[in-house]
Amino acid sequence: MSPTKKSTYRYSLLALLLVAFAAFGADLEKGKPEDVGLSSSRLNRIEEVFGGKVKAGEIPGYVALVARHGKVVYFEANGVQDPNTKKAMSRDSIFRIYSMTKPLTSVAALILVEEGKIKLSDPISMYLPELANLQVATNADTAKTAAELKTEPA
Repeated sequence: MSPTKKSTYRYSLLALLLVAFAAFGADLEKGKPEDVGLSSSRLNRIEEVFGGKVKAGEIPGYVALVARHGKVVYFEANGVQDPNTKKAMSRDSIFRIYSMTKPLTSVAALILVEEGKIKLSDPISMYLPELANLQVATNADTAKTAAELKTEPA
């Protein structure tokens, strides 16, 4: 993947994550950034960065929400939902996020690691016992039927 595509992918991924978190935070109490230990001027950089990406045509638009200690301190929408129709982006725009459960789950798991609630070295079966005895196929490329599959522990 080229550096430009990687950068675009990274910004798109971040924008989608921001949208996902915006959906969760829409009903939270509003507050001032300084009241929760954040900087208004630093939060305004969101507009500088993502607004610049919108103006440059790198992304069509974004919805960003920042919350801390249960208070929403930044919630803005910018750009368009659909470049073809030019419909303006709104705070309640709905997005198809497809396979975004993987990065969201990864972030959630890493938060639990930081909080000391789980370890990366823990076997998944500690938390999902039904995955304790996983098997993998060793001849999936040659087996013609399920009965011909040979397995071994994962």
